[in-house]
Amino acid sequence: MEKIEHGLPEISVRMKAAADMVTKGNRVADIGCDHGYVSVYLYKKGIAKKCIAADINKGPLNAAEKNIGLYKASDGIEVRLSDGLSAIDPGEADTILIMGMGGTLIERILSEGKETVLSASELVLEPQSDDDKVRKCICRLGFKIVGEELVTECGKYYPVIKAVNTGEEQTLSEIQYKYGPCILENQKDIFRGFLQKEKSRYETILDRLEKSSAAQKRREEIKKELVLIEEALNYRKQI
Repeated sequence: MEKIEHGLPEISVRMKAAADMVTKGNRVADIGCDHGYVSVYLYKKGIAKKCIAADINKGPLNAAEKNIGLYKASDGIEVRLSDGLSAIDPGEADTILIMGMGGTLIERILSEGKETVLSASELVLEPQSDDDKVRKCICRLGFKIVGEELVTECGKYYPVIKAVNTGEEQTLSEIQYKYGPCILENQKDIFRGFLQKEKSRYETILDRLEKSSAAQKRREEIKKELVLIEEALNYRKQI
């Protein structure tokens, strides 16, 4: 028997950041639930009234079902085999929670499950790449970004995004899509540290490319990234 402490599973920093953004009392669709720990955390902590723990693969769902039983949460969490939102009906979830996926995949899931997305009141998303694509998608669907956190785990940076359904398409600037409006405005140390690392990385790449006559296009792309980083570092001074 696995050890259970305080009736809650141990979840990672990025998972907790996302789970704690969920509005208390909401019904949650946990898409790509993996082993179900976040659904258990949400339900057992009293954040979610009900959870649908969904995954495209049977293996993780079997593990999730086992963990849900282990933590005595079966009365509030339903396990469901689902490709994205395909098995989630419109109106079943107030919060759609998606973590641990690339931004392109999250964009596809939201777009293909548009009817279910538009019936939800909020989205909580943790893209592991291409977060600008995710922000553009949710703004296009009529959601407004109201909260963001940049967290670090095992040396990597992860943005966590909360957006609420306004029913009206939103528009952000290029730099807001790239780094996040709330992250930019709050300018926490973790974000500035991330920007400095990105700046150093791009400068190193640019230095190498300057020696190649066949990399003009890539050099221009890197220079554009460096301009955006400088703009982000000075963002608070502009508003």
